[in-house]
Amino acid sequence: MTVWAFDILALLALVWLAWRAMTARRIEVAVVTFLPYGLLMALVWARLRAPDIAIAEAAIGAGLTTALLIAAANRIRRRSAYERAADTAAASSRSADARLGGWGKQLVGAVLACVVGGLLAAAVANLPAQQAGLSPQVEANLSDSGAGNPVTAVLLNFRGYDTLLEIAVLLLALIGVMQLRRETPGPVVSAEQRHSLVLDSLVHVIVPLIVIVSGYLLWRGGDAPGGAFQAGALLAGAGVLLILNKQARPAWLSARVVRAFVAAGLLMFGGVALNVMWTGRNLLEYPIELAKPLILAIEAAATVSIAVILTMLFGGVLTPHRAPSLQGGAS
Repeated sequence: MTVWAFDILALLALVWLAWRAMTARRIEVAVVTFLPYGLLMALVWARLRAPDIAIAEAAIGAGLTTALLIAAANRIRRRSAYERAADTAAASSRSADARLGGWGKQLVGAVLACVVGGLLAAAVANLPAQQAGLSPQVEANLSDSGAGNPVTAVLLNFRGYDTLLEIAVLLLALIGVMQLRRETPGPVVSAEQRHSLVLDSLVHVIVPLIVIVSGYLLWRGGDAPGGAFQAGALLAGAGVLLILNKQARPAWLSARVVRAFVAAGLLMFGGVALNVMWTGRNLLEYPIELAKPLILAIEAAATVSIAVILTMLFGGVLTPHRAPSLQGGAS
């Protein structure tokens, strides 16, 4: 009874937090509401016995996504006085009919959301009580997959081409974002900037711990919940912390190194896929004796790529910035 009460309260809290985040009039309230929503969603996934998704939700949903929303809110607040004045004038000239039209759109959206939610609830209610799916086949071939965790076996062996395409899509998303950012580059972070002593101390303690935990998740991903995506997301969280603390970019982290890190996951995955085909096997059909080391190599490269890509999607400070010219103006 206690477990059911907790589940019902968690469901009601999720719905309430989602509604508050969508209907908040101030963007700060919406962002602050989204953080507990992500944390509670991670807890719900854990209750549904999906620890891999729970870890990813905690790192991405409650961590990186909240940081992205905070950065977006800061940019919105930094709009020029002219834009704010124009918005105020437009808001004051809005007629009652326009306000009624806005309420009408919200009502239509609410009705559509209820219809879709009802259809999804009906579909879930009509699912068979016992449905094994492909679990028996996965368990039967798990020993030959090179991974002891069924999720890792599916993602990197049985349906590895799906994961290969997902990494490619993530890389294409970064390329698109960086093309858009060329018009509005971020500010160069100076190494001489003063930091908060408390924040500096906190970052110096937390970042090494994040690196250790990420390595653990990467290593354990073959036999337990974890893997490249979870480890990469945690490393990206460390990168976001360094950005927020205005840490200077290390000298060895040149533009070429960054590009190599970004492409490492896709190149490693694609290279393994082509190499096994040259031996007469199908795409990503690993030799049984080499399956485990090949999967570990792919996951290690993918971890680095995911971490760097997510970090760059947040701040872009890993992209090369041109130093100011000494002969007048910026180069």
